[in-house]
Amino acid sequence: FYRPIGTPKVVLANQFIADAILGDAPLVSQGEFGGLFVREGIGGRDTGRGYFRRRFVGPIKLYTSVELRVEPFELKIKKRTLSPGLKTFMDVGYVRERGTDDARPIISGGPGFYFVWDRFFLLRVDAGFSPEGFGVYVTTDHAF
Repeated sequence: FYRPIGTPKVVLANQFIADAILGDAPLVSQGEFGGLFVREGIGGRDTGRGYFRRRFVGPIKLYTSVELRVEPFELKIKKRTLSPGLKTFMDVGYVRERGTDDARPIISGGPGFYFVWDRFFLLRVDAGFSPEGFGVYVTTDHAF
C-alpha cells in the first residue's frame, strides 16, 4: 500500500506478508516466502533489515514493513530527472519454528536514502538496526 501524506512528495508505504507451509518442507523453503514469486524470508536487504540474510526460518511467517519516504525536490539534468529521497523504516516479523513454543517478535528499523533516475532506475542505501546488530544495504529498487 502506498499513501501520499498531504503531498505526493511524502509517501507512507507498507506491506504485509503471511506464509504458512503445510507438511514436512525442506529447510530452504522454510527460509522463503512462497507463492508465484518466491522471495527470501525474514533477514537481509528487503525483509528484516539489520539481521543476517534468511536469519529466521520456519513453516509459519508473518511480516510487515512500514516506510516513510520523502522526495523533497527534483533536479533537471538536461532532459533527465534525478530525484533524491530520504526514508525511515521499521520491519516487524514473527516466525514459528517447528517443535518450539517460544516464538519472539522480530523488530528492526533505521534510516535510508535513495536516488531515482527518470522514474525508471532507483539506487538505495539502507542502514538497518536490530537487537542482533546492523547492516548497510546498497541495492537497486525499493524493498517493496
